[in-house]
Amino acid sequence: MAESLRRRAEKRLALLKTERQSWETNWRELSDFIQPMRSRLLCTEVNKGDRRNNKIINNEATEDAGTLAAGMMSGLTSRSRPWFNLMTKSREAMEFGPVKNWLFECTERMRDVLLRSNFYNCMHVAYLEMGVFGTGAVWIEQDPRAVIKCEAFTAGEYYVANGADGRTNAFYREFKLTAAQMSERFGVEALSPQARAALNESRQDTWFDCVQMVEPNAEHSPGSRLSRHLPFVSLTWEKPAPPDKVLEHAGMHEFPVAVMRWDVLPGDCYGTGPGRRCIGDIKALQLYERSSARLVETGANPPLQAPSSLRGQPSSTLPGGITYVDMVGSQNQIAPIYEPNPQWLAAIEAKIARHEERIRRSFYADLFLMISQMDDVRTATEIAARKEEKMAMLGPVVERVDFEGLDPIIERVFGIMLRQSLPIWAGIIDGEPLLPEPPEELGSGEVEADYISILAQAQKAQAVTSLERYAQFVGGLAGAFPEAADKLDSDQLIDEYAESIGVVPTVVRGDDEVDTIRQQRAQIAQQQQAQEALANGIQGAKLLSETQLTPDNALGQIIGA
Repeated sequence: MAESLRRRAEKRLALLKTERQSWETNWRELSDFIQPMRSRLLCTEVNKGDRRNNKIINNEATEDAGTLAAGMMSGLTSRSRPWFNLMTKSREAMEFGPVKNWLFECTERMRDVLLRSNFYNCMHVAYLEMGVFGTGAVWIEQDPRAVIKCEAFTAGEYYVANGADGRTNAFYREFKLTAAQMSERFGVEALSPQARAALNESRQDTWFDCVQMVEPNAEHSPGSRLSRHLPFVSLTWEKPAPPDKVLEHAGMHEFPVAVMRWDVLPGDCYGTGPGRRCIGDIKALQLYERSSARLVETGANPPLQAPSSLRGQPSSTLPGGITYVDMVGSQNQIAPIYEPNPQWLAAIEAKIARHEERIRRSFYADLFLMISQMDDVRTATEIAARKEEKMAMLGPVVERVDFEGLDPIIERVFGIMLRQSLPIWAGIIDGEPLLPEPPEELGSGEVEADYISILAQAQKAQAVTSLERYAQFVGGLAGAFPEAADKLDSDQLIDEYAESIGVVPTVVRGDDEVDTIRQQRAQIAQQQQAQEALANGIQGAKLLSETQLTPDNALGQIIGA
């Protein structure tokens, strides 16, 4: 079985290599001019620290790519502030207080797991890869100590294919592991004869070529719990190993790789990003930097002419140096042959500034550094308005990252934590579950993420503004027409507003809890009314008993005294 699966995987890998060839030339160019230490188009490029930035003179693009990665990191998946809340797809279930409390506790525990892992380090790398090469990939697998372990890849290191929904559902990569690493990860028995020989001969740091793939499992059986019948299959093998030998053959419940594209055309497996959009400006910038340096060098150290009588004689062009020559008019002197026009330097510097500005705009550096680049002091309201306006420019990218990256990541992490907790809830094994046991009100509702990061909030800003305007309009109208307030569902308005601005779910009471509070309040009001009526009745009886019956008063006339 493993043999046929490996053979099929090797055939598909060959096809994916052919499909990817048209992208590689552009990736190498982007790497040369923006991020020389990134991209790995050859499997041999491992643990190599040689200089690769020979084509970079002005590093504006490199710095702006770093600004983009840092801005996306803080704007989408900030380590220091909440960026997602768990919720159910069923709106009715979200109205129950126990469900809200359970989801909030699960959210807090997931955040803790992400913080204790290397997730945020890998996401920063993925955003950098997206900005430069257009595609970023992060692998998430279960770890016995930190719950999850992540790995970020660079362009050229992997091959992907898309599923019917447009998201990546097949991932192949070629990489290297030392004999010691393979022994620690897979065990000595799984190694090839060459790797075992390296271990026995104390050559444990020898590198070996390996391949790993994960794709939908053709033998998936929904009701089976066997590893090899799970929705996805993963296979790892050594290239020099015999055809029937693999390092690992396992099943996976979720697709373990989040592959995010900055922008992608229908049918394309790889994306394009800001780096490709401004590569022309980047190359022109290096050209003009060379021209500027050449012009300055020519002015500071120009080519000289000298009388032929000085040939073979001591002469100096150093500061303070003296060269003695017989003067015949102005003929016998050392003088520049060509003096550059300083106006050309100003023109070149202006071209450089324009190219730098376009590169900054392409990498959205002006967006992420907007406040620090303001020339004058602005009000907080104006800053917020301008920030939301510019953040809206990233709307399509944010939505793509949510769909292709963050949704699979949340699903993967939640699935790992849930599978660890299920046998503990059932009492099969002892231990501390990673997730609390769900309430009965949850039922079979599916859990998903609602994103509340800075960039996500910027996309929801219009909804918040609409809710505020509607509430103000109805409030003003109700002053003249009180019946207009009947049209406003204040409870639903509060729920929608809280969700739009990312309020912690436990702060907003569920409908069942609100109904209980209102019923208690109504009961208290009824009791108070009954007590007031009783008190009024007693007071009336007292007054009646103290009234004298005479023909002159009304009571006496009624009774006929």
